[in-house]
Amino acid sequence: MLNGEDAPSVLVYPNPTSDKLKISVKDEKIKSINVSIINAEGKEVLKSEGKIILI
Repeated sequence: MLNGEDAPSVLVYPNPTSDKLKISVKDEKIKSINVSIINAEGKEVLKSEGKIILI
């Protein structure tokens, strides 16, 4: 995990959401991502991994 100036710029929106959300990673060096969605009760409701697609 990276912190400070070495951390990639990640945006997740809208927050909160009830249906769809967008994850934007602004670092061309990152090739894959692991995502865990935790609800307000602290329960993991989604876990996923995938490749970054540059658009």
